[in-house]
Amino acid sequence: MQLDRRSWVEKAQEHLACAEALLEARQFANAFYLAGLAVECGLKACIARRFASETWPDRDFVNRIHTHSFPALVALADLEADLRAECVRSTDFNDAWTDVSVWSVSSRYALVIPEARARAMVDAVGASDYGVLPWLSRR
Repeated sequence: MQLDRRSWVEKAQEHLACAEALLEARQFANAFYLAGLAVECGLKACIARRFASETWPDRDFVNRIHTHSFPALVALADLEADLRAECVRSTDFNDAWTDVSVWSVSSRYALVIPEARARAMVDAVGASDYGVLPWLSRR
């Protein structure tokens, strides 16, 4: 499967919409997981910008992008300084990033996520004024 930047953006939005629906269906563990997956796809959309058309990419870089680690993806997207600056600029965003940063791909195996935790995660990802996904979409 080959995804371009637009596809990553669409997958991020789709995962967030599914997370919101699962939240309303009281499927909190799945909502939490898919909200985090939306952030992963948003970060990968930012990384896709780094590929130049008709340019052979560095093998090490290509191998490293196949990760689910938010810190690694932030670094690979060259967003570390922007992330730090936004966390300082906005306490709401900083709180959202703190909520999001606890996610890992192993969250998919969680049997129970408390409702409050799932709601906080979905909000942290999608809130229009301070959410992580809207912030990533501006990058």
